[in-house]
Amino acid sequence: MTAEFRAEAITALEEADALLLGPRGEALAADDVASLFRAFHNVKAIAGFLHLDDAVALATAAETSLAGARAGTRAVTRELRDEVLAAAGAIRDLFDHAPVAAELPGARSDAGRQALVAGARVDCVKIETRRLDAMVDLASELAVLQAAASAAHRDDAREVVTKSLVAMAKVVRELQALTLAVRMVPLGGLFRTVGRMVHDTAAKTGKRISFEGEGDSTEIDRHLAEQIREPLLHIVRNAVDHGIESAVERRAAGKPETARIKLSARREESRVVIEIADDGRGLDRGRILAIARAKGIVGPTTSLSDAAIDELVFHPGFSTSNDVGELSGRGVGLDVVRRNVQALRGYVRIHSEPGVGTTFRVAVPLTLAIVEGTLASCGEETYILPSYAIVETFQRSTAAVATLPGGTSLLRLRGEVMPVLSVGRHLGACERDGEVIVVVDSASGRAAIVVDQIEAQRRVMLKPVPEVASTHGFGGAAVLPDGRVALVLDVDQLVGPLVDARIRQELTA
Repeated sequence: MTAEFRAEAITALEEADALLLGPRGEALAADDVASLFRAFHNVKAIAGFLHLDDAVALATAAETSLAGARAGTRAVTRELRDEVLAAAGAIRDLFDHAPVAAELPGARSDAGRQALVAGARVDCVKIETRRLDAMVDLASELAVLQAAASAAHRDDAREVVTKSLVAMAKVVRELQALTLAVRMVPLGGLFRTVGRMVHDTAAKTGKRISFEGEGDSTEIDRHLAEQIREPLLHIVRNAVDHGIESAVERRAAGKPETARIKLSARREESRVVIEIADDGRGLDRGRILAIARAKGIVGPTTSLSDAAIDELVFHPGFSTSNDVGELSGRGVGLDVVRRNVQALRGYVRIHSEPGVGTTFRVAVPLTLAIVEGTLASCGEETYILPSYAIVETFQRSTAAVATLPGGTSLLRLRGEVMPVLSVGRHLGACERDGEVIVVVDSASGRAAIVVDQIEAQRRVMLKPVPEVASTHGFGGAAVLPDGRVALVLDVDQLVGPLVDARIRQELTA
């Protein structure tokens, strides 16, 4: 019951945020004010039931302000919006952190308190009725087909068994797709969280920033939505603190005083691409390069392209901030963001134009449960290469591969030089190099891996293998249709060190 009341209150606060931070935030219509009033009235009732007196007081204050706007005795201004937003944020914090379960009436015994706390930790998923009904229908149909197949098998009616198995396979595919769809959630909640972050951090820095969202209906696995939240908030916080200029600087540069941060999301094949763009000052490449040289990250005479300089902001511990503040400057930088996104089998890229702004592009798979993969054999072993990472394949005999004195192999392909990794040798599957080169795109850059043979493409269910994943470059395992178990290669983990080592060698050359 506690969990349900909390969820209801949080939903009401999210609806309030959506209205206040949306395009009509500073010009709320009468219906919007009425909706906000009802939301805070509902939150006040829930807070009272849960004995959160501070939340009751905050909700009452917001309700009073909105009542004046609803009655026409108070104008709907930016100040009113900010006042109500602040109340909503403070109430949200109270609901997130207050230990209410032990204080509820009826929780007098230790057993009662433990039961209520346990109830508050239950993880719930909302499912549309139509999807739940469809799942029940498919499960019923599967049961009927299974019974028919069993009866036909007893009667040795092979043709009926075959037809039943074909029909069962179709239903299983539909049920699998529907079950996975249940785990998908729209990014609307994440958009509201980012919008709230922009508003709050702008207020702390004294900057005026408008937030725009596009593609908030894009769906993603709910686990990924939770995991991607912190990296995105870190990027936004960084943009507000470092990227956006002060009002004085913007006026001098001929820009509007109100800056803009835009969050957009879209689906590209089996990935979700999220972009955070600001119209701030852009990266100061001269300062970035000077700091990198001072820290020994880059050689004193090394010449780098603009893209290579931009990549330096992802170097561990790199920061252009001299101040340790509430928002940034503590050495926890964009390298953590990249590492967290890579752990989700995704990547982060940056594009910046001085004086125009900076865009971060974050791409993650739709779900971690399914992998579109290509089977690759090395010796007696079969591995799965994620299809999204494959750029092209060709025979080794046609490739320009050179081995350096230290044993490192490099491939030159249309003017680009990339490291080469023999998967069979690296993983101990065989002692010789394969005949097929696969160019892969990792988060650190492109690399070439060598395998014996490329087989068919498969869509497989990914099973975690934690005991080997962290040390061998595997992202999990999958059971193939013939019963074999194949390990899924984690391309970023497998070739990332090679690419990074080559980049470091170039930077210090």
